Amino acid sequence: MMERNMPDPHDLELIQADFDKAEEYVLPASFVPGKWDVICQRGKECFEHVGNRRFRMAIDNHLDSYMKVKSRQQKSKIVTSIVEGIKKSAGCNGGGFIRKDLLTRRWFRVSDKLAREKVGQVRLLA
Repeated sequence: MMERNMPDPHDLELIQADFDKAEEYVLPASFVPGKWDVICQRGKECFEHVGNRRFRMAIDNHLDSYMKVKSRQQKSKIVTSIVEGIKKSAGCNGGGFIRKDLLTRRWFRVSDKLAREKVGQVRLLA
């Protein structure tokens, strides 16, 4: 009987991490976060950034409808509408949900997966 080689779960996590990273996009060196950009990092400066305040207001505006719906699919649609709304508002400056690489000091747009997680974090704090 031939034994199947099962992938190591740790390897699968690394592959998923590489896939998520591939969705990220490095922004131009001259990029400065705008009033519609959501900074996905910790700290008072990020928390108080105007884009992050607008983001929390957008979540507050959707919270009632989110709590009323029962299915995960409906909840997912609300999260998607928040993420897409932020990305659309950020518009042509290329931002949206962003993070600064502390080594290179460059800004990059994060993956949609991370943006959705950010919505979930804020929703839990509401």
